[in-house]
Parts: sequence; C-alpha cells; structure tokens
Amino acid sequence: MFIIGATPNSDVVRIQAALNRFYRPKDVQIGGEFVGLSVHLDLFFKVSVPIAYGTVKLDLASLTDATEMQLQRLRGNSKEEVEFFKAVCDVLDIGACLAPWNGFKKPDGEAGKYFDMAAFHNQAAAATALGAYDLRGSVQSALICSELAVKSALLVSGESEDFLRNEIGHDLTKSIVHLDKTGNYDIKLISEALQKLPHFVRSRYEERAWTRIQVRDVLISAQSVLAEVARGFSKKSIWKEINGS
Repeated sequence: MFIIGATPNSDVVRIQAALNRFYRPKDVQIGGEFVGLSVHLDLFFKVSVPIAYGTVKLDLASLTDATEMQLQRLRGNSKEEVEFFKAVCDVLDIGACLAPWNGFKKPDGEAGKYFDMAAFHNQAAAATALGAYDLRGSVQSALICSELAVKSALLVSGESEDFLRNEIGHDLTKSIVHLDKTGNYDIKLISEALQKLPHFVRSRYEERAWTRIQVRDVLISAQSVLAEVARGFSKKSIWKEINGS
C-alpha cells in the first residue's frame, strides 16, 4: 500500500499497522511477468521476470534469490556460472514473449495457446520445486511443459492438431525431424534436452524416489525446450544480446 501526502493521517497509520501485522510480505507483493528457475548443485533458485517499461538495464543476479555467498561460489567456477545464468536468460526469453518485450513475441492462434499453457506448467514446476518437499509433482508439470512447447512449435511450422495427436502423441523425439525442417531452432539443444526427460506416461505411475539432482535435470531440460521454442518464435535471445553474440 502506498499513501501520497505530506502529513501522516493517524487513521491511515493505524490501518497500515494492522495490515502489516496481519499480512506477510509475500501476501501483498506485486507480481512480475513470469517466474521460472535456475539451479546450482542441488539447489533451486527462483527467477522473476520483472514488469518493465522503456529501456531497462538487467542485472541477472538480482532477478534471482541467490545469496551473495552462493553467487561468489558461482563466480569461482566459470562453467557453472554460465549454466546458471543461461537458465536465468531462458526464463527471460520465455517471459519476454509473454509480456511481450520489444522484439519478442509469441505465436498467434492455437500455437499461442499451447505456448501459454507450456509457460503455465513451467511455472507450476518451478513453484513445486521451490516450495515442496516431495518434488514428483514438479516432474509431471515439467513434462507437460515440454510437450506443449514442442507442439506449439509444430503448429507454427504448419502441422495440424490431428498430426500432433496421431503422429507425435507423447513421444516428443518424433518431433525432431519436423522441427529441423523449419531451420528456426537449435535442434541439438532440443534433442539433448528431450533425451533427459522420463517417459511421459510411465512416470505418472512409477513409485520412484527422485533425487534433487534428478529433478533438477528434468526441470532445467524442460524449461530449456520452452525457451528455445520462444527464441525460435522471436528470432531473439537475451543471452546473445547480453554477450554480443
């Protein structure tokens, strides 16, 4: 709550004090455009895409909830640091299409609906990983995210929903040859990410104990697929823009 005025009003002060006692900070926080995650070791970090207007300067570390000591450890290992901040940029690429930011866009029509739903399930996967003790739900959300992302890309390339149901189904590896024809995507990245995902249907019923590292790999792989689809739509990459490549 923000009150504009030169002189504090006693009634307003009393009401604000009561609200501050009742509400937690997270209950009244202002949301951003999109939330995803980055990872380091077996730790999950919230990444928030801010609401932005005009020209902005992005400090990637400030978009995460990593502590200063965690960031210092990352700076001591360039490979891990790059992986961490590439995941941050993946989240930004997705959120930039949803906002949209300048030059970023999501597809129109049914493909856009699939992309929206993929982003929704990516947020669900991140939220579960960030807040739950049993992380199996995050794996299921991540799998749905990856499937919807790939199918969104296939719809953009001209395939029909009947094709998605009858030819692709839940076996996303069948999509690679069709996505490769468009020339819009990093097929190696998508293919390697899909190989890290468990079987879409069997994983629902397996009584499997997932380690945090295993969950990390699934969530980051699914998110990277959605991010690559976002980059294919927009022909833009925040990571490349930041690094001048």
